[in-house]
Amino acid sequence: MRGRHRFLVDVNDLYNVALGMYDFDLVMMVAQHSQKDPKEYLPFLQQLQGLPKYVQRYTIDDFLGRHEKALENLRCVSPTTFPFHRVLTTHTAHRTP
Repeated sequence: MRGRHRFLVDVNDLYNVALGMYDFDLVMMVAQHSQKDPKEYLPFLQQLQGLPKYVQRYTIDDFLGRHEKALENLRCVSPTTFPFHRVLTTHTAHRTP
């Protein structure tokens, strides 16, 4: 079994935990040693790396469904660097009864 990596947990859960730690090196390591297709994760990770820190964290937390934490990260973002109207429209749509 030398040279092969096996995870004792679901690789998607492990990927999400690494992503939620905002540790791109760890995310890449998990993804590369899994059976994930690079087309599944590379475009998203490349998009994230081009974003300002707290917009990046907002996007990750929103993706992971951690909406309260995502909104906390927005408090650190300048209104000139992020389209807040998009967030309000998206999260208002989620709250319809």
